[in-house]
Amino acid sequence: MSVPKLPSVLALPEGDAELHLVVRMTWQDLAALGQHAGRIAARTGRPVGLQEAATDLLRLSSAVLGEPSRHAIGRFPAPPAEGRRRGGDI
Repeated sequence: MSVPKLPSVLALPEGDAELHLVVRMTWQDLAALGQHAGRIAARTGRPVGLQEAATDLLRLSSAVLGEPSRHAIGRFPAPPAEGRRRGGDI
């Protein structure tokens, strides 16, 4: 049996992280993502790709859900002790 490959995570200099994913979506969702990219492009006056549009939507959904700003310290609190994994349990 083969072991599934885990997505790689890159730490970026500005403090963000980059994660490469494959996302399965309907054509309607893809069209909506393209429309969102178009709105961003109109607002910024430059070309915008689907990746940037998806990132923007994720940030917007975090803001709607009441998440603190992306630069806030302690944005992702540690899980309760019973939910923590032991080292090496990845």
